[in-house]
Amino acid sequence: MVTLLTLFTIFWIFPGESRAEGLSGYLEYNYAVDDTDSVDSGGQSSRTHSDSLTQLYNISLEKRLYPNLRLLASGIFKRTDSSTEYNGVENETTTTTLRPYINLNLRTPLYQADAAFSRSEEKVKSAGSSSLTTVRELEFTTLSWKPDRLPDLKLQFSRDHNYDKNRLSVDTATDQYQLTSN
Repeated sequence: MVTLLTLFTIFWIFPGESRAEGLSGYLEYNYAVDDTDSVDSGGQSSRTHSDSLTQLYNISLEKRLYPNLRLLASGIFKRTDSSTEYNGVENETTTTTLRPYINLNLRTPLYQADAAFSRSEEKVKSAGSSSLTTVRELEFTTLSWKPDRLPDLKLQFSRDHNYDKNRLSVDTATDQYQLTSN
């Protein structure tokens, strides 16, 4: 949903350039069934039946905003509904994943710059237990200077932030800075 709002905002900000240079997407559905009968060494038998339905939706936009400036935005929505029955005891689980991604990059012979952000939110809900939502946010920025006949210079920053939605059991962030020259 956030990705769609972002795409519509971009089209609204740049109305004269709203033609998509690379708008694409796909839908994917997968249904699986598995039945297993087994007998252990003591002669006791067990039966397992499971089925799952996975829906995957993807949309991507690639747009050249200016001659050297490019935008890539995409989003994935995935939902898996699964049911497992083991010797008459049934368990149902729903897993929902939302992954928006945006990248803006500038390419010139002298300068290069990249800024990217992605977020992955996964919610797992099982019958008889409370749901758990985990989030991972990644930020990445690179600035490069490549002068002719001089050493190049590259500065990178990245942040990896992992947490559960209520920030009760997990909340970690890792920042990394890197400066290189060749």
